[in-house]
Amino acid sequence: MSRIMSSVAMNSNNCGYSNVPMPPSTNVAPAPLVLPPAISIPVPVVPVVAEDFPHVEMTFGYMTNLRIKNSYLHTMIEKKKCAISTKSEKIYELSRVLQCNSNDRTVFIAYNLQPIEIESDVYERIPNESPVVIKMIRKSDKAYREINAMNHIGNDHQNVMGYIECFESDDNVFCVMQYCSRGDLFSVVKENGKLSEVRAKKYFRDILNGLEYIHDKRVCHRDLSMENVLLGEDDSCVICDYDFAVQMPWNESTNAPSIMSCDGGVGKESYIAPEVIGKELVQIDGIKSDVWQLGVILFCMLANGFPMRKAVDQDPLFRWVVQGRLGDLVSRWGVELSSDALDVLRAIFKRSPADRPTIQQLKEMKWLAI
Repeated sequence: MSRIMSSVAMNSNNCGYSNVPMPPSTNVAPAPLVLPPAISIPVPVVPVVAEDFPHVEMTFGYMTNLRIKNSYLHTMIEKKKCAISTKSEKIYELSRVLQCNSNDRTVFIAYNLQPIEIESDVYERIPNESPVVIKMIRKSDKAYREINAMNHIGNDHQNVMGYIECFESDDNVFCVMQYCSRGDLFSVVKENGKLSEVRAKKYFRDILNGLEYIHDKRVCHRDLSMENVLLGEDDSCVICDYDFAVQMPWNESTNAPSIMSCDGGVGKESYIAPEVIGKELVQIDGIKSDVWQLGVILFCMLANGFPMRKAVDQDPLFRWVVQGRLGDLVSRWGVELSSDALDVLRAIFKRSPADRPTIQQLKEMKWLAI
């Protein structure tokens, strides 16, 4: 929760999202499962432990109640909760809660304030200044990891969420980000049903571009989902939420990320790649596990449902998908997809990470190249 921020995300646990309907189950049993051959690696690969992000030194801030002139009824003065950054000297009115996860994090829509006149103790919103989002996170190693990841990724790509500033009080970390009023991709699909291929392609290109930038920073997201893709005012997609992001170790000889060892069991169940799901410790190609999640997002946009409940052999839908029979499956569900769109999904949904395309290869496929 992962920036041009959206309105409240639909859910935040690590389970599958039941709010988006599953396509009706088929009663036709899939063909006998034939496992693909094991990946042939001529030289044994020793996984490298995922690296920590450089630590961000944050300045101090605090919360207080200030007297604020009502933005609609200017004669009315209200006391409201505010967050203040001592470095930027900005005063943020915490206007409305967008999201609240138990007691450890709350997301607010916020407005920058100024005194109504010099040395006044009454404040007002700065005219014509867009709101921001402030994520208030209780201090923890996880909170610092997310902030460190955002700092490492930066704020220089239109399809990637960075932060405007961060500061900390005795108990909390405050992350100030851009605000997106159009919501998250999950809400768009839930409200409108399946998207046209033209619209889905536009969004998918945005996500590809953002993820390519993140990977170029040697970062594996690990929690890509429709809930973690926000829509800007210009209808562009922005990737957010780096709670589970890790920095990928780099292999100088191949000029590519190394296979890395990191904690598993993260992300949302319906999106997790088969080599990751259900494992406490995983050895993965971070780029290719992210690519699997891209495929789930694309399928959800085109079909208004998940291709499978989870990527395990006990799920018959998963067996259909990884056998390349996605076309048979969607036709039984009454979902019409072009052959070019199906080619993209078939390319992504490979059991072996080595068989999945890179982002550049995806961009060159016919459906995306047009």
